[in-house]
Amino acid sequence: MYLFTVAKVKQVLSVLPEKMQPGFDFYGVSWDVVFLSVLLGGLGLLVYLWWNCLLLQKQTYLLSGGQMDAVINQHKKETELLQTELEKYKQQILEKETELKKLDDGDEQKHVRSALEEQCEQSRKACECLESDIKSLHADLVTSQHELEEEQRQKKQAGR
Repeated sequence: MYLFTVAKVKQVLSVLPEKMQPGFDFYGVSWDVVFLSVLLGGLGLLVYLWWNCLLLQKQTYLLSGGQMDAVINQHKKETELLQTELEKYKQQILEKETELKKLDDGDEQKHVRSALEEQCEQSRKACECLESDIKSLHADLVTSQHELEEEQRQKKQAGR
């Protein structure tokens, strides 16, 4: 690639009038070395500009800081609601278990007992579901907080 470029430059220079053609060297330095230095210097300048100027352009984010705060507050409220529901279901489970303990082994009581056991099992399943929802909301909350902190840190760095 380099040799091809040098050959083309020599071809273009040979077309110039005699008064404008350069000599065999540039102040004692071969033109090949001068040309290579100019190319590498230009490439270095482009890399410098890329890393220092183009990367400092304003970055756009999907959510602003205020929107992230709103999302975090919403997750907190949902978590609190789910925790209150979870406590309600746990209370229902305790009530059903105490009712089961009070019952005797009579025929009518067996039907009531089986119905209460079924309700107790449904409450346990709902409780497990709510616990998993709380865990996922907590994970979302943590990731949202990390994203907000990262965004604020990047804004501080961009502002400097």
